Amino acid sequence: IADHPDADVTVYEMNDNISFLSCGIALYLGKEIKNNDPRGLFYSSPEELSNLGANVQMRHQVTNVDPETKTIKVKDLITNEEKTEAYDKLIMTTGSKPTVPPIPGIDSSRVYLCKNYNDAKKLFEEAPKAKTITIIGSGYIGAELAEAYSNQNYNVNLIDGHERVLYKYFDKEFTDILAKDYEAHGVNLVLGSKVAAFEEVDDEIITK
Repeated sequence: IADHPDADVTVYEMNDNISFLSCGIALYLGKEIKNNDPRGLFYSSPEELSNLGANVQMRHQVTNVDPETKTIKVKDLITNEEKTEAYDKLIMTTGSKPTVPPIPGIDSSRVYLCKNYNDAKKLFEEAPKAKTITIIGSGYIGAELAEAYSNQNYNVNLIDGHERVLYKYFDKEFTDILAKDYEAHGVNLVLGSKVAAFEEVDDEIITK
């Protein structure tokens, strides 16, 4: 918009927020941001883009792209109304979403994903009700969550199918140091193991 002030720019976003810095989720859940205010984890907003001149359509999902006719089909996720819009240039910035494995019990309300703002907000609200938190996956997100929750005195289990934490990013010499540091902070490392199922028992969920 700044470089092309005469352009007609429309933004379609299926979520109810934009520009969330997901790299800061662990800081938010670890209560390390000022006043626990997640607004600092957004670098823009629909209002800001609108003020710059963009036509921002939140809670709208693009369901089809026809490059031959240069049109897209858009669905309003609130009203379920659909429409076709034309474009001159199309820029796709769809981001990503986690792949949910078909593990029995994974659809339990006590199993959470951690990817976007709504996921983080739900975890922030629900974590105080728990004593033990189990994290599956020891990549960057899982590793940071384990640190954040162990620093708040939760009982933390960190599960990964590989024998080392953060194995994709560091060699064994370094990950051995990380493993000792986790254990020194009370994190129970369950490595070289895969989750077979989740089972709800009373007010708990058991990871098998």
